[in-house]
Amino acid sequence: MAVVGATLLCAAIGVRSIQAQDRPQPTVAESIVVEATPAGTWRATYRLSRPTERLEFVRPANFYRARVWTVATPGYGFEFEGGMQYLVARESSAVTDEIVVEFPEYTSQLSAEYELFVRFSDGGRAIYTGHLYARPDGREAINTLELAPLPGEKLVIRGGVHDEPIVWTDEYGDGTYAFYGSTEPLETDVVIAVLDEGLPGWLREEFDAWIPRVFDWYRERLGEPLPWKPLVLYGHQESRDEGYSYGGGTLTGLIQLTVSGDAWTRPSATAREIALGFVAHEVAHLWNGQLTSNRGTDPWIHEGSADALADQLLLEFGVLDEAAIARRQTNALNGCFLRLGGDAIKQSRHSRAPYECGHAMALWTEAAIRRARPDLDLLDFWAALVDEALRHDGIYDTERYLEVVGSFGVSRDVRDRMREAVVGGGGDAVELVVSGLRDAGVPLETGGEPTREYRRELARQAMSHVMSTACSGRYSYNGVESFRTFPIAGCEPFVEEMEIDEIAGAGIPSAGDEIYDRVVEACAAAGLVELGGPEVTREVPCDKPLRPRRPWYSLGTRSN
Repeated sequence: MAVVGATLLCAAIGVRSIQAQDRPQPTVAESIVVEATPAGTWRATYRLSRPTERLEFVRPANFYRARVWTVATPGYGFEFEGGMQYLVARESSAVTDEIVVEFPEYTSQLSAEYELFVRFSDGGRAIYTGHLYARPDGREAINTLELAPLPGEKLVIRGGVHDEPIVWTDEYGDGTYAFYGSTEPLETDVVIAVLDEGLPGWLREEFDAWIPRVFDWYRERLGEPLPWKPLVLYGHQESRDEGYSYGGGTLTGLIQLTVSGDAWTRPSATAREIALGFVAHEVAHLWNGQLTSNRGTDPWIHEGSADALADQLLLEFGVLDEAAIARRQTNALNGCFLRLGGDAIKQSRHSRAPYECGHAMALWTEAAIRRARPDLDLLDFWAALVDEALRHDGIYDTERYLEVVGSFGVSRDVRDRMREAVVGGGGDAVELVVSGLRDAGVPLETGGEPTREYRRELARQAMSHVMSTACSGRYSYNGVESFRTFPIAGCEPFVEEMEIDEIAGAGIPSAGDEIYDRVVEACAAAGLVELGGPEVTREVPCDKPLRPRRPWYSLGTRSN
């Protein structure tokens, strides 16, 4: 690791030089000064209350710092212990009360972590502050930052837009993104938004109008203001790929979103549905995941309800009509039923289960409440759940959810069936949800045309079953339009890599429902399943039954 001498470090002047007498002084004994350098890198200076031997970083972040950061204070280096990353004085004579590191604008994706920097098209960038927080010699973590905008730019951080240096303390301690750039933020009484100059013009215009309305809608319908003015960072990445790519997430008081793909360049109903639905889902999390929270123990509540609340917003904003909303709900229901198999919702390991099954539970919740109170909807329920959670340190869980459902006049029997669908108890979760929706006046009809995504998942489930049955519970393959298997030691049918585009004589993924049914039949008879590809055909024995396929359900017209 390169080391910069102390005299050189003192001589280096940032892009914007801030004299000590001009800098706002922190009201705490320890802080982190964050500033740019003439070389285009960034510097973090840990100003400590006393000489410190070891800094323990709050977020290990896969130990990327040792590869990317430069320790500029002589005598200190990175070490690892017990899954944590440290900056340690390797000689007693090196111990000091000011430790300096430098790092580039590193934008590479970090596994299960926030990127250090997110770049914007106009040259702006956002830095994730959580990667800087550290505990000096076992003391409380330093999360007070001294920040300053660069010449000709603004500094935007949760709650404010700044033209002058600031001292900012992260009272929540989970980190946030601080934006440095020339893009003029959109600011209202309830939100600040930075929209990337690279976003297609039509999308920027729509978001200029949408974002304030979305926040006003949630605040009015949920009846509880947020304790901070959130920051929305909406980025754009150049891409030659066709279609729509998008991603993002939330931190306390912050929503960070990014879109890429050629399809965004053209305004369309699909683009509006995806873009606004994406924002509506993430904004819902400010209320159901930050103002209140289930601390990750019941993700079906906050993820599924965020999707369902987004549906309601899309309808009320006129982006989608009733028929389109019914299609979205139909897809969520069937996706949930496909993920569950015979499990309860909380038992499913599928990554989509909290979203789709939570969406199904939100539909059941609203339908059951409307059965008792026809004038109310899911927003009224969530206003009550937020209020009740705030009475209990902002926390809700399955039991508190069901208590609030009961407060609207929903019977104990219905709530018991909801609980059984979520946590288990002997009943079939899918049958419980279907019967619950029907009893609440939401008829579900069997039949209709499954989506291509649904057929693809059926093909994947059939492939996983065949491979794991032949290989003592193991399977290894990937792919979307076809499957590429990877060798599994000791499993004779799969000792070599294969490209598979047909299973049981039917093509992937368009005939996924037919594939699934044929595999069910072959395995029930302890027969052979043929896997076919461009260069190989293989018959694989299967003697473990596969659960028969669920019917496709279509959401009918609700009655009260």
